[in-house]
Amino acid sequence: MEPLHTDDIGQSNTYSPFVSLRRMRSLPAHVLNEKYNVDWTNKLGEGAYGSVHPARLATTGEKVALKKMSKRYTNKSSFRSETDALMRIYLNGGHPNISGLRDMFEDQDYYYLVTDLVSGGEMFDHLIQYGAYSEADAARLMHEVASALAFLHGVGVVHADLKPENLLLCSKKRVDGTIKMIDFGCAVVQDEYSPEEGTTITTTTTTTTTAKQDITLLEDKNDLIYSIGTTAYWPSERFSKQETIPTKAGDMWAVGVILYIMLTGVHPFDISGTATDAEIAEHIKRDPSPPITPRLTGHLSPAAINLIQLLFKTDPNQRISADQMLQHPWITGEEATTQMMYESAQKLSRFKGMQYRQCHMISQ
Repeated sequence: MEPLHTDDIGQSNTYSPFVSLRRMRSLPAHVLNEKYNVDWTNKLGEGAYGSVHPARLATTGEKVALKKMSKRYTNKSSFRSETDALMRIYLNGGHPNISGLRDMFEDQDYYYLVTDLVSGGEMFDHLIQYGAYSEADAARLMHEVASALAFLHGVGVVHADLKPENLLLCSKKRVDGTIKMIDFGCAVVQDEYSPEEGTTITTTTTTTTTAKQDITLLEDKNDLIYSIGTTAYWPSERFSKQETIPTKAGDMWAVGVILYIMLTGVHPFDISGTATDAEIAEHIKRDPSPPITPRLTGHLSPAAINLIQLLFKTDPNQRISADQMLQHPWITGEEATTQMMYESAQKLSRFKGMQYRQCHMISQ
């Protein structure tokens, strides 16, 4: 991989490894056409700021994804969030479980971001496709999620929108199903982080500060809350207004929601699958503990239940971190059961179906 072209950083006692999008000298667009063969007629996806197209590295034929992003939106907080997060990840070496930035190009009107191509579909679809699965199967995938988060949090990035749709697999084959975390449009890039013990690095980004100004505020019973991410995966402290900006601990709560759904087939705060965001919020305010009952979790091992409870600690300071999660005996496979969970795929499929119906009703 060729290095991205960045401005020279002055020599000082405080070294800054982070270069914001505006300070970056990306390659001219004509080089893009020399290095990559892009299928401009085919769209893998389309969002608020541009479109995603399949492409191949001209020299090897390796498949990648190319995101074409209009420069008209470079002042939007979500545009900055995504590009700042991708740059922070790139400049720290990337991670095998994160869909990372490879190259960047630009012309007068667009930025072109080349990223890993993730073609295996959503993690939940992967589990459903192969039928009943075990705790050990789920633990292997969640180990990769925890590994990606440990890297992100270690370099000062909070994902802030973890949900099943943002956990894809690089292959549809069961044995090659490696997680790739995507979508950093809500990410918070912290101003300071310590990649190595005893070393503090101050960065040039202003994402955190600016995002506070740009985020749309919603009124909820006369209280103002920041609308970052997806409400159903918000931690309890966001609803109680103890924490308005996404945090690492908030990412871990979202992991808890995802894990609970994987193992039970239902959302912990929307068992019926029919609740609105406001109803989910009220449920969490009333009782932020996930339901641990014989009907819902009676089939789970003590280790699985223990990890769920650690991820749902209401005090974010007591909630398990990504690094700690990697050491948990359920995640390491020591205490995850290997027998297939009864109707696990069917339950997850029903959850996906209810999720789809809700989205369809909202869009109408």
